[in-house]
Amino acid sequence: MLPAMLRAGSGGIITVASLLAFSAGLDMGFPRTLYVAAKSAVVGFTRSLAGELHGTGVKTTVVCPGLVDTEWSGGANHGDPRAMPAPDVAQALLTAHRQGEVLCVPGIEDREVIRRWTDTEPTLLLQGNHAELAPRYRRPAP
Repeated sequence: MLPAMLRAGSGGIITVASLLAFSAGLDMGFPRTLYVAAKSAVVGFTRSLAGELHGTGVKTTVVCPGLVDTEWSGGANHGDPRAMPAPDVAQALLTAHRQGEVLCVPGIEDREVIRRWTDTEPTLLLQGNHAELAPRYRRPAP
């Protein structure tokens, strides 16, 4: 499908991750390592693909909802007051995609939160890419 979209100069790729993609360093009180790794990979894949497709007319968006009120997982979230209705998640995703947003977090109103998160990546990449070991990792003198 991607080659056809590239030839047409338009199209869209939508992926689904989870807010848990951003929870790797948190103690959530339940095991989730493989889920977090998979959802983090989806976020990274989609964001990287967005960069590679920039200027082609093909847009990518990854949606990262929190709890969603669905029958998934035996309805574990069904009726949970913290769970967002599935139609609202879909509405957020479609709106974000139309607006060209790569990362959609349906529960976050303040786009600045997402911008601050994405702005840290270049800092880590550029400041961390040195041939010399950072002084804090050097062995103390004997």
